[in-house]
Amino acid sequence: MVFAHEGRFASPRGDGAVGLELRDGTIHGDQPGKHLYRVASFGRMEFRIPTEISSAPGGDDPKGMTLPQLSDVIRRTGGTGRFAKYRYHFHRRLSLAVSCLSFGLLAIPLGMAQRARGKSSAFGTTIALVIAYYLFIAVAGTLESRYPRLMVAFLWAPNTLGISMSAWILWQSEHRMEILPGPLQALLGRK
Repeated sequence: MVFAHEGRFASPRGDGAVGLELRDGTIHGDQPGKHLYRVASFGRMEFRIPTEISSAPGGDDPKGMTLPQLSDVIRRTGGTGRFAKYRYHFHRRLSLAVSCLSFGLLAIPLGMAQRARGKSSAFGTTIALVIAYYLFIAVAGTLESRYPRLMVAFLWAPNTLGISMSAWILWQSEHRMEILPGPLQALLGRK
């Protein structure tokens, strides 16, 4: 934290940055892990703040681009060949966002089915689902430049499977006909 008795803005000097000039102040720093608290004083200090932010923080790196920027590159280049990495990152980000919905919907029927078995089977099921999901993403990454359509299918397959499985399990739980009487089902362990 920085405290100052006086401060003023300094006009740009041609370097594309404005200044913030502080006078007669202190800088307070806390390091909780080391149990240290430091205080330094200053007479005059100037911070330079850039007035413009570059439109693509990552340049040509798709990891640093926004979704609209990735979409624009895919639209201009077709997203194939050496530009396949842009299509991969675009669909991967969207797929990861939708996976929250997919896993959430799948957790409802799985949670209802896990009531008597305890936490260990639920934990094992969760780990298996997460590993399977990331295997799909890894396979899609290997297919990005050679098979772009198959890569997109692999990125979206776990979400589609998860939502489909949760819908089917919920539908089955609502439309299941009880053939055996309740006590007999309890004896067989079906309830």
